Amino acid sequence: MTIARFAFVTNDVFMKFLFVDMSVFQAMFLRGTVAVPIIAGLAWYRNCLLVRLSMADFGLLSIRAAAQIGMASCFFDGACPYANCQCFSHYANRAFIADCGGGDISG
Repeated sequence: MTIARFAFVTNDVFMKFLFVDMSVFQAMFLRGTVAVPIIAGLAWYRNCLLVRLSMADFGLLSIRAAAQIGMASCFFDGACPYANCQCFSHYANRAFIADCGGGDISG
C-alpha cells in the first residue's frame, strides 16, 4: 500500500510539472506511453494477462467499462457541467472503493 501511495504521489508531481509545459492531452499520452509497458510487464510477470471470467463477472465488468468510458468522454467533452479534475477523481475513486467492497458511495 505504501508503494502504491508513493507511485500515486510521484505520478501527481510529474503530471503537475508537465502541465506547465504541455497540454493535458499530450501529458496524458506521455504518461500512457510510460505506464502501459510497465503495467503490461508486471501482468506478464505475474501471468495475469489471460483470465477466465464467469458470465456474471464479465457482464459486470462490461457495464463498469462502459460507465468509465462514458464518464471520461463527458469529462473531456465538457458535457458534464460539474466536470473538473477534483470532482471527477473524487467520485471515480469512491465508486472504485465501493466496487471493491469498501462501502457505499454516498457523501
